[in-house]
Amino acid sequence: MSPLSRMLATLALAAGGAVFGTGCATPPAAPPGAALLGPEWVVEDLDKAGIVDRSRITLHFGIDGRVAGLASCNQYGGSYRVEQGRLVVSHVVATLRACPPALMAQERRFLDLLDTPLRIERTPDGALVLRGDGHQGLTARRP
Repeated sequence: MSPLSRMLATLALAAGGAVFGTGCATPPAAPPGAALLGPEWVVEDLDKAGIVDRSRITLHFGIDGRVAGLASCNQYGGSYRVEQGRLVVSHVVATLRACPPALMAQERRFLDLLDTPLRIERTPDGALVLRGDGHQGLTARRP
């Protein structure tokens, strides 16, 4: 390729990047709550008290605005939205299976927590932290 051809090709690439936006433009901001989407979150701490041994609490946030998972004993589901950095869950329904009292109490604390607006935080190691206005909250990780 001649020097003139090389220069014209370079100019054409630079002009194409300017016209088609392939340059160094800032990517669009992620929508609110985008960090929640993806594989399910597994709760490892509830109200700074851990969770009952061999129990499981999960959260799965869908792109459709639905949240669902296991609340210790029962399956649950509801709607969610993110407003001003807070998770707001509504219209929560759950199955009605009976379990040992400790699991039922843990489940009640979890579902009550979801009934309040929760500040969304991420730790440097990737954990999801949801905090209420008091001391209540949870920490979850992806498996």
